Formats: sequence, C-alpha cells, structure tokens
Amino acid sequence: MKDLVWIDGRILPAHEAHLPVYDRGFLYGDGIFETLRTYHGQIHALQPHLDRLQLSAEQIGLELRWSADELAGILGELLQAGGFPESYIRLMVTRGVGEFGLAPDLSEDQRLIIINRPLQPHPDTFWSGGVQAITVSQTGHRRGAQAKTSNYLPNLLALRLARQAGAHEAIRINGRDHVTEGSTSNVFILRRGTLFTPDLAAGVLPGITRQLLIGIARDADVPLIEAPIPAAWLHEATEIMLSSTLREIVSVVQLDGKKVGSGSPGPVSLELLKRYRRLCGDA
Repeated sequence: MKDLVWIDGRILPAHEAHLPVYDRGFLYGDGIFETLRTYHGQIHALQPHLDRLQLSAEQIGLELRWSADELAGILGELLQAGGFPESYIRLMVTRGVGEFGLAPDLSEDQRLIIINRPLQPHPDTFWSGGVQAITVSQTGHRRGAQAKTSNYLPNLLALRLARQAGAHEAIRINGRDHVTEGSTSNVFILRRGTLFTPDLAAGVLPGITRQLLIGIARDADVPLIEAPIPAAWLHEATEIMLSSTLREIVSVVQLDGKKVGSGSPGPVSLELLKRYRRLCGDA
C-alpha cells in the first residue's frame, strides 16, 4: 500500500507529486494544515477539523477557495482511492505561487495538498505502559497560536530535544513559567483530584482531541479547570496526559527523569481513554 496525494485536482502516488519551489508554503511556511485519521474507514471529527481549518485561514488572512462540502468530497474520493484499512491524512493549504517576495499579496492562487497514507498505529503498550516526556523552555509568545500553520520549527526543535533525551514528547514552558503544550499535543494534569489543562489564553492550539477530552471528563464527573498551570505543578501531579489525534490520550509516566505518580498510567487517564475510544466507535 503506497501513499497517495491529492494535488492540483489530481490523485497521484506520493513519489509523482511535485511542488513548485516558489510555492509560499515551501518558501515561508505560509500555509495551514490539519491532521486527521479514520476509525473503521470514516474520518474522525471531520467537521471540527474543517471548522478549525477555516479559523486558521481567517487568522492568516486567507479566504479559502474550497467549501467544507468540497473538501469533504475530495477527502472521500482520496480515501476511496487509497482503500487502506485505516488512514492518516494531512490536509494542507498554502497561499500558492507568485512573485518572489515576502508580501502575501504577491501570491497568485492557493494550493490544496492532501496526503493519504496507511495509518501505522502505536502498539498497545504505548497506552498501557505510558511514555516519557521532558520540559523545555518556550522562548517568546507564540503568535496566532489558534492558527494551525505550516511553520512548525519551534515545535520541531522542542521535539528534537525530547528525542535526544530518549523521551517521547516535550512539554513547553513559557516565559511566565507556565505550562503551554507539547510539541504536537495538548497537556492535562491531575492534581489533588482535579484535572487541569492550560487555557487558550496561554497560547495553546485548540486541539480537537483536547476539546473532546474536556467534554468527556465533565461527563465522567471529573473536576476540570482550564487555567494557567504553573510549571511546578507538573511535579506535583499524580497523572499527566497528552492528547492529540494520533495519540488519542496517553499517560506520561516519567517527566524529566522522575516518576509521575505511581510510574504507571493512572486510573483517570485510562478511564478517559476508554471513554474517548467509545466516542470514536473504537471501544
């Protein structure tokens, strides 16, 4: 099974898909994207992802050429062409090609690129055993954090530090010594029986899985507060969780080389994962 790409109105094998070197997404990271996945062949939370894509476009001053219905139709066509048991999908919109230069009004047209590849799921031990993470400093304030843009260099560098330390994820700490987010995840901590997650004012991406998890926790009568989280609370937490489309909800069992709680995934995170999968139809 080979990756497929929808680009410029055509579905091609990935190795045949090409991008002009003057595309602004390549030159400047001038674009937006969404990461999606399927459960039982159906894209999970498609409408929230498309809504966020629209929000991202508005925040970078881009009027999308494609309606939500048109994008859904293209995605369905691409899924059918792939025929994979489950799919990992990356949907990208760039400002397109134009005259060389930084000014956004130099671009001529937008470009839509969608990658469809077979989903490579984590082993069950990923969730049953948990993962390690480190904390890293986040310099400055992330502007336009609610826009999911193609400029991911700060996230990449944070993840690079984590992997050099043998960890799965990097939890970022801002200049006010508050927790923001992981390099590609949202963060939740359980402290004194209450679940906390940084509020959006902290400059975090409004993750789709984050929002679903907030609703699931409240339905499960788990006290939950969206608020600034002092970095020191990470080391007081009995459970730490990461949420994202591909991770779902995974426990951090070791942070900065120190055990979190019992050193195993805690009962709250496991219960929330079970409920999340039930919501996804994958229980």
